[in-house]
Amino acid sequence: MKDVTMISDKTPKYRRPVEKNEYSITCAIRKTPLVLTKTKKYTIGRLTKNNITLPQKTTSDLHATLKWEKNAFWVKDENSTNGTYVNDKRIDAPQSLEDGDKIKIGKYVLQFHVKKIRVKKSV
Repeated sequence: MKDVTMISDKTPKYRRPVEKNEYSITCAIRKTPLVLTKTKKYTIGRLTKNNITLPQKTTSDLHATLKWEKNAFWVKDENSTNGTYVNDKRIDAPQSLEDGDKIKIGKYVLQFHVKKIRVKKSV
C-alpha cells in the first residue's frame, strides 16, 4: 500500500482584529461611565425613570435626549426650562457630539467619549 498525503483545498481562515468605537457618557454623579448603544434613545432629566437622572431643581423632568442618527450621537434639548449646552453654547436644535464634548445641564457637566476598541472578527 502506498502512503497517501491528503491536501485540503480549503484555505485557512484567520481572524483579524478590527476596530470599532465604544461611546460613553461620564458624569460626576455616576460612579461608572454609561456605555451607549446605537439602538437606544437615552433620556436625561430630574425624574428617576430617565436613563441619566440629575436630581437638581435646575434640571427639567425630561431635560434632553441622546440618540444615534446619521453616523453620530446627537443631543437634543427637550424644551427644558434652563436649556442644554454643548461646550458652553446653548443648543436650539439637535447637536452632533464628538469625543470630549461637554454637555451642561443645570449644574451638571456630562462628558461624551469615543474610545476605539479592538474586537476579533468572527469567521
